Amino acid sequence: MFRALLASIMAMTLVGCASLEIPSFYDDNESVLAVDLQWEVQQLDCKAPLVGATNIRNSLGKFILYSNGKESNDIGEMLRIMGDTVSPFYKRATDPEKKMSEKYCTLKKDIMAEQSSDITRAVMGRY
Repeated sequence: MFRALLASIMAMTLVGCASLEIPSFYDDNESVLAVDLQWEVQQLDCKAPLVGATNIRNSLGKFILYSNGKESNDIGEMLRIMGDTVSPFYKRATDPEKKMSEKYCTLKKDIMAEQSSDITRAVMGRY
């Protein structure tokens, strides 16, 4: 009876642990990529957003490529969400027929600043 109970408890514990996502270990390269992304967002000039939008898109793309190659699944969702913000922003900044308003740019910059800060904290908070 005791063995059956113990076996059941151990099986439930293992099944429960399998559903947890274990964070990746600290990685200097990912930390640098996170800070670079945050830096590019901070440097965005909403009076002339084309260069900044390009730099942010490139920095995020490099970060995603590295993290996917390393299989850092713990920040993948955060990077995808930021990509959903950056992609339309970049398209609008590079569309010669549409002029991006400074207010739109400022609002997007604030969102990207928060997202990049969250990503940096998550990456640098690893053990």
